[in-house]
Amino acid sequence: MGRSNNLVLSVGVALTLLLLSERLRAQTVIDDFTVNQTALFIFPCPGAPQSSTVAGGLGGERQLTIECNAAGGPTTASVGAGLLVFGAGLTADSSAVVQWDGVDGSANLDPIGLGGVDLTVGGQNTLRVRVSTDPNPVTLTVEVYTDGSNASSCAVAIPPSSDADFGFGFPGLTPDCTFSAFIGSGATFSNVGAIQLILDGTAGTTLDAAIDFIRTDAGAVPVELQTFSVQ
Repeated sequence: MGRSNNLVLSVGVALTLLLLSERLRAQTVIDDFTVNQTALFIFPCPGAPQSSTVAGGLGGERQLTIECNAAGGPTTASVGAGLLVFGAGLTADSSAVVQWDGVDGSANLDPIGLGGVDLTVGGQNTLRVRVSTDPNPVTLTVEVYTDGSNASSCAVAIPPSSDADFGFGFPGLTPDCTFSAFIGSGATFSNVGAIQLILDGTAGTTLDAAIDFIRTDAGAVPVELQTFSVQ
């Protein structure tokens, strides 16, 4: 390989690494679940919803709520060892809801509590969630609010898997699903007031699910590092 080709190759690798570095630096971490949250527990089901609040995640506070709406159970959720863990017993028809809506000490959603966070900074265009579930699937929904009159949602049916990443794309992008309006004209992703994540089990099945993180990503335009052989 000639000297000029080596130079082009070196510049190309350097630019790829620089682009990847910039995208990583621009990421907004919604939550990496490093702040523990004591287990919530409902049994027998159906039972009254259970909620707790801790100082953690985007906006400085995370609210966690669980529900079970049919006979069965138990239903549990907790955060520990860097994971949000949700469990549902047979026939319990259970769900877990996680909110990031600023510091309000309440499980009631404040759709403007984050004060206008820009999730698109640095070219970010996707919310990425790493999740595992066993032995049955779970529906994972992410809701993004600009205010009480404008919000978007995106839902993915997560198959039984281990540590798989799923992309929730901003409008115009199609990773695993694309956000669409469910209130008003939909969220403005450069002006976000609240984010809500919902894990919804299917009635009649047992479920254990775990989430590692939720963060922004430029994942709809992936950067691939390649190994070159220089001769």
